[in-house]
Amino acid sequence: MVHPRPKSQRSPSIGEAPVDCLGYPMEKLLTAGQVAEILNVSTAWVYDHAERKRPQLPSVRLGKAVRFRPGDIENFIEEMSRFAPERKLNGACYDGPRISARH
Repeated sequence: MVHPRPKSQRSPSIGEAPVDCLGYPMEKLLTAGQVAEILNVSTAWVYDHAERKRPQLPSVRLGKAVRFRPGDIENFIEEMSRFAPERKLNGACYDGPRISARH
């Protein structure tokens, strides 16, 4: 008698989202080009920020290929949004352009 595999181990049906080993839906990984389009930056910028010694963009390396989880990109955008009002400039807080009284 053949026992069916648990749902988390079955291959997804057509139109059904794949699931991980715990049964949670898996996200489709993004390419550097797709991330560049989402962030409105160049592909080189994406690779640069993913492959630094201390990367700012979390990535998944599959051999020579680099892929990105959509949730990690959303978290990156959210994290950058938190710091948008105050930016560090040479160690000092910078909250936007200063208007000079000189004319």
